[in-house]
Parts: sequence; C-alpha cells; structure tokens
Amino acid sequence: MKRLLTSLLATVLAFGLGGCLHDDDDDPVVTPTAQLRVLHGSPDAPNVDVLVNGDIVLEDVPYKGASGYLDVPTTGFDVAVNATGTDTTALALDNVELTPDTPYTVIAANSLTSIEAIVLDESVTAPAAGNLAVRVVHGAATAPAVDVYVTAADADLGAASPAVSNAAFADASGFLEIAAGEYRIRVTATGTTDVVFDSGAIDLPEGAQLTVVALPSENPVSPIELVALTGDSAAPTIELNDNRALLRAAHMSPDAPNVDVYVDGAQVLTNVPFKAVSDYLTVPSGTTNVQVTATGTTTPVIDVDLELAATSATSAIAVDFVASIEAIAPMDDLSEPAAGDAHVRVVHASPDAPNVDVLVDDAIVLTDVPFKAVSDYLPLAAGSHNIKVNATGTSTTVIDVTLDFADGAIYTVFAANSLANIEAVRVQDN
Repeated sequence: MKRLLTSLLATVLAFGLGGCLHDDDDDPVVTPTAQLRVLHGSPDAPNVDVLVNGDIVLEDVPYKGASGYLDVPTTGFDVAVNATGTDTTALALDNVELTPDTPYTVIAANSLTSIEAIVLDESVTAPAAGNLAVRVVHGAATAPAVDVYVTAADADLGAASPAVSNAAFADASGFLEIAAGEYRIRVTATGTTDVVFDSGAIDLPEGAQLTVVALPSENPVSPIELVALTGDSAAPTIELNDNRALLRAAHMSPDAPNVDVYVDGAQVLTNVPFKAVSDYLTVPSGTTNVQVTATGTTTPVIDVDLELAATSATSAIAVDFVASIEAIAPMDDLSEPAAGDAHVRVVHASPDAPNVDVLVDDAIVLTDVPFKAVSDYLPLAAGSHNIKVNATGTSTTVIDVTLDFADGAIYTVFAANSLANIEAVRVQDN
C-alpha cells in the first residue's frame, strides 16, 4: 500500500542517506536532511501518491493511511499529493524549507475541493523512563471546536480537566508527557461534557511519541475518529474508533400495552406506544442488557442481553403477540447509498400473517419472507415507488402503499399489526 519505489532510493542516495557527497578535494560534504511523514486526512479524496521533487515516494495511500518518516532535503524541494496513478495534483507544497535533523508531519486535510496542508514540527524531548509523549491535532474540518480529555479509564468526566481546550480545525497541542498505562480519550463540544468521541480503555505504551489526529468519521456513532501516528515505519498508524454503539427500540407487538425500556438497568424510554420506533441512543459496546416492561410496572416482559459491536447500530424490535412477546435485534447498515439512491429493508413483524413476497413497482424483490425475518438493505432509485406485500406465491395483496424515498436516505419498512389490520410502518434510519 505504501511501498517505497526505486525513485525513493534515488532520492535517499542523492540526499545523503547513503553517506555523503564529495568535493574536488575528496573532503566529505554532508547534505543535511530532515524527516517528513504524510497522513491522508481528506475523507472524500481518492487514494493518493506522494511525490518529492517529481518522484513518487509513496504510492496508493488510502484515507487515514500514513507513511513512516522519510528523509528529505531541507531546502528547495517540492511535495505534491496526486490522485493515484494520475498527474492530477490535489495538494502542492513548493520550495519547502525545513530545519535539518527535525521531524515533520504533513496532513492532507479537509474535503477534496478545499484540501489544505497542516504542517507540524514534531520535535520533542524523549520521554523519561516509564512515560510517553502525546499531542492532539484537530484535523476534522466539519467538526466544531472541541475539548479533549485524556483520563483514567473510569474517571468521571465532570470532575476532570481537559488536556486540550477549545481546539479548532488545524489546531495542534504541544506534547504532553504522561505515565504509560491505561487511559481513555474523550472528546466533547467545547465547554460541555457532551461526549462526541469515546475511545474506551486503551493502553498507551512507555516510550511512545504519539501524534493523535482527529479526522472525519466513517461510522455512524461519532462525527470523528482518531488516528495515532506512531513514528514506526512498520506500523505508522493506530486507528482509535469510538468504543460506543447505537441502539434503538421498536414496539411492534400488536396487543401489548405501552412500554418502558431499560438499558443496563437504567430507564431510557418511557410510555412507548405500539408502532413507535425510538431515536438511536448511544450506549457502551459489548454485552448490553435490554429490558422491556409494561409502562409503570417493574416486571420485564422482555429481558435480553445483546452483543453490540463498537461503532455499530442495532434495532431492538419487540415482536409477536404479548403472550409470546420477544425481541429480535438486527444490525442496521447506515452506510451511505450511492448518489441518486435510497436504501430500503423490510421487516415481517405481523405475527399471524403468512410468509410473504414483497414487490416494488410490481416487480418481486423478496420472496417467501417469514415472520420475524429482516431483509438486507436494497438499493432503490430515489423517488416515489409502489410497495406491495402479497401472500407468498399468490396475487393476494395484504399491503399496497406508495411511498416517497429520498436521495441518500435509509429506510426500514415494517409489515406491522395483526393480519386483519396489517399495515406498512416506515421509518428513516439515518
């Protein structure tokens, strides 16, 4: 992915890594160098090549990909970032001047149409025995100013002080020297304890010199994710994803009363009626207990442990008649549809309805769908479409509805209620 090419070897030899240049008297002339690494931090840019003085030194670097340190001349050289395999330059730094024997990071940041370079001097005194050095860079152009907390894993955020305060896009902190050990990194909107990123417990090793860059997120839980630049050419980055998950509840039991919902013993929803689907709640990943009680009572009618993966989204759906009520918990795919499309899935939540076929504009798209089944998300051209649900293998239509689907939107359509009153309940997932 980030292989060094022959041209890099030429650069290395030319600029003194192989030794020195000689003058006419055979006295060695040392050519000074600096150290430079590059991070691809532009979320909508393609994979890129990195060129120094016109020679490719890194090839096909993806978003969030980075190099180790490369030795480069200190004066009069150019850096270009091109779309891989092309001469299309997204970012250019001309006639760069660097301090000899000094490490630098260049982050290609912001969206492709506004791409810019964040250049960092990474000079830092080696941490004392048992310690490490860490700094934070705000590289997410779409995110507002933030506070960053680096605390013990179980620390109360309300009693903690931020390691970095009011950091805006392109701001970089100095290096903070801390004892090696287990930590938790949390990012909040400036001046609040509203967490927008939570790493969970992570180990920060002795001797490390980490530059932690906040970049726009590709997952639905947080608007940012963190990439730690390590300085290790064999493993130049560590990705730190948000350790939380998204969870919502859907009441699809036709004869059950309104319900309350508890997550890990804490009440999170009150008086939820039939056919209601909650907003997503942000909860810890891992084993999560969900209980459902009739509103105002304490005896659970559903008590289930769910395994929630970090950065995932899950719907906990109460189905069946109340005498046999249970939860199904499909994962929700919130990845962005292609331009011009919506994504749609179907949940068969009618407990006494037979298996069904699902038709879109009179074309069958799902066949023989049983009760409690959840389809994959299907791409559908944005616009108005007729949706029919037929008893499998027949032309007996039990649901016939025309719905509008917005460009870029993601939907779940429930076949809900008992067969005598079956209906389509549509919710938008994103």
